[in-house]
Amino acid sequence: MTSRARQRPWGFRDFVKARGFCSVYLLTVGAPRPIKVDLTDDPQRRLGDFQIAHYRPLGFHQVWWVPGKAIAARLENAFKYYFLPDHIRGEWYNLTGDEAATFVEETIESLGTWGISQAEIEERMMDWARKHHSLPCNAPLDECGLRTMQSRARRL
Repeated sequence: MTSRARQRPWGFRDFVKARGFCSVYLLTVGAPRPIKVDLTDDPQRRLGDFQIAHYRPLGFHQVWWVPGKAIAARLENAFKYYFLPDHIRGEWYNLTGDEAATFVEETIESLGTWGISQAEIEERMMDWARKHHSLPCNAPLDECGLRTMQSRARRL
């Protein structure tokens, strides 16, 4: 399931950096193989950087947000060690996205930590914003001045 990067809520980057979250992601080239594994605190920016240098459309197979760079590095290192026979070059591996995602999910569980999706961490950010601004839990943030990138674009 390859997905293009989508716009994040306004202030998302600051939210994850302030809390020390880090992401591990699997990047695809629109074909079943190969897959790239990497970690960053801003996957969308990294996707843009890679897309500039690559002639094929790139997309995320999956992104996990984990509690810190140390956990993300352990996941990435475990991945690289386990799949060493499938290594192509750099951080690219001759694997399908599903094979790689299954390994990452199992490793997250074996480390006794959590890994959540982009949508889940965005929802946590929205919950934090509502609490921070003393808004009801069902308040639409774009109508309260806490706009997402999409609602900002609609108003321009």
